[in-house]
Amino acid sequence: MKLDSRKKYNLTWAKNKLKEDKTNAKEMLKIFTKQKKEIENGLSFLNFETECHQKYGEEYTYNQDEKNIMLKNYECKKHFEFLLNKYNKKIEDETKVINRNINFYIDENYNFTYNNYSNEEKKILEV
Repeated sequence: MKLDSRKKYNLTWAKNKLKEDKTNAKEMLKIFTKQKKEIENGLSFLNFETECHQKYGEEYTYNQDEKNIMLKNYECKKHFEFLLNKYNKKIEDETKVINRNINFYIDENYNFTYNNYSNEEKKILEV
């Protein structure tokens, strides 16, 4: 099937956009994975601290400063768990972008699928 110039342009644009999005998603996935690993390391330390406090109680926190630190550890643990969930969601979203195919950008008639683009991109495509 011979494509006219508009369809050829749409196909080329969609291929380039797909390639660009996948490249960006792979880079972001690496960053998010590293950050998730750091969060998991911090969370494992906080889990260790809180387990020791629960196991040994007052013997583990022998003065007021230690008790204040343990309270901060419990607060940080909740925060780190929230961050871990947030990064899991980000990693899931980037994986979806990596697994996209060209149909996300154009349909079978080589027309753009406008609902997948930002407002700026829609303005460019309408020209």
